[in-house]
Formats: sequence, C-alpha cells, structure tokens
Amino acid sequence: MTHNLGNAQHSGTGLEKVKEWVGDEDWDLIQINWGLWDLAYRNPNVDNQGNRDNVNGKVTFTVEEYATNLDLLVTQIEKLTDAKLIFVTTSYVPEEEAGRYAADPEKYNAVAKKVMAKHQIPVNDIYEASKTIHQSYGKGISDVHYTEQGSIELGKLIVDFLEKELKTDKGPILSDEIMVQNLIQDSFDSLFSAFNEDLILEYYTEDFLLLEQGEIWDIEFIRNYFKKAKSNTPIPVRTNRFEFISTKIEGNSAWVAYQNYATISRPDQEPSNRHWLES
Repeated sequence: MTHNLGNAQHSGTGLEKVKEWVGDEDWDLIQINWGLWDLAYRNPNVDNQGNRDNVNGKVTFTVEEYATNLDLLVTQIEKLTDAKLIFVTTSYVPEEEAGRYAADPEKYNAVAKKVMAKHQIPVNDIYEASKTIHQSYGKGISDVHYTEQGSIELGKLIVDFLEKELKTDKGPILSDEIMVQNLIQDSFDSLFSAFNEDLILEYYTEDFLLLEQGEIWDIEFIRNYFKKAKSNTPIPVRTNRFEFISTKIEGNSAWVAYQNYATISRPDQEPSNRHWLES
C-alpha cells in the first residue's frame, strides 16, 4: 500500500500531479479523495493556519469547478491505469470552522457522487459516520481534524470498505450472495453506527420487524431508539464487522446466518466489544 508524497490538497493539485503519482506502477486499486481543501475559503491577509477565512476569503473551487475537476481527474487516471478506482467522500466540517461552511461537504459530496456514478466508480460515503466520530474524537468545534483515536476510527471505515472491495470484486457484477452480505454490512454502518433515521426506509420495508432480546422493534421503535442514542453525549462510535456463516438465495428471498461483531468506543471509556450470533 502506497500513499502519495505529501498532502494531495485540492483537486487542482491533483490535476497537476496525478500523472506523477500514478507513474508506471501496475496498481490493483487506487483510492482517491479531494474536497476539504476545495471547499475552503482562504485570505492571504488572515494570520491563521492555512489563511482560512469564510467571511472575506475566496473559495478554492466552487461546487461546479470541483465537479469539473473530478471528472477530468477520473478521466485522466483511467487513461493512465487499469486499476480499480474508489472515491471517498468529504468528511464533516464543524459549525465554527474559520475557513469552511458546515453545509458545504454535503453539497460537494452530492456532485462528486454524480461524477463517480457517470464513471461507475464505487463511493465510500463516510460523511455521516465522520460526523459522529468528530463529536466524540474531533479536535474541537472549530477544527476539521481528529484526535489520534478519531483517526483510528476513520481508518476503520476506510479499511472495512477496501477489504470488502478487494474480497468481492470480480468485475462489474457481484453475486446475489455478496450483494446481500454487503446490504447487511451497509445497513448496520448507516443505521446502527450513524443513527441516521432518514435512511431507515432505504434499508427496511414499512412492515419490518426485528425480534431483539424479547422486544419487538418496528420502524417507529427504531426511530425512537436512534433519537435517544443521539441525545446521549458524547455519541458512541460503533464499528461493525461480520463473519458470514451461510447465505442462501431462493427466488426473491435470502436467508443469512452470521457472526456480528461490534466495537463501541467513547472518549471517556475503554472500547467495549460486543458479539451476536444472528440470522
């Protein structure tokens, strides 16, 4: 595994250096990410780290310019290598960051996803999870960076996605079994790690029922569970890992048995490990 030398900065730097970075290596997979520097406002007259100033500064690249640059970057990389590409979305920006706006990552991520869809490139969308991690392990409400533990938690999001891609990718078409397994992993990451109630119906039908340790969890129960979880601060960070025992497909139905492992982290406590045998 190799990282480009130095900071890849913004998409403009990527366009200048991507040929040098790709070189003539026979890469299997290349992961790319630009965004935080693209949406930053800078003012040379301001004396802080990076000359950040979202009041009187100038944005590095607008949303439209960012989308154009990403399209050019992907096109160029695809000409340089046959490697599989993966794009990672921009992470959370706290409200009081001096040179960025908290709402901008979602705007930039939205156009990035459109570009990646055009090129059929998988997207590791870490935004929601990064927000949760930052609330527990960020360096503050005015800093986009993370503590050492926060970086470890972010790294788990990257590693889990890369492992899944490296293990399952045999071309553009995945087997039904792998897609079902990916769905389970994605549902836990999006719902029970990020507590994102807006995504519940992306994964569950309206009549969904979960029988959990003597309780019946329907959609409304799960919504209330997420609201309660988010009201407790600091919000715990949950990392999920699965070992699939059996996956069987019959028509439009699937039966899956798996070991479900979770690591729950809080800044004021030692991480705790949980394990469930589920089907």
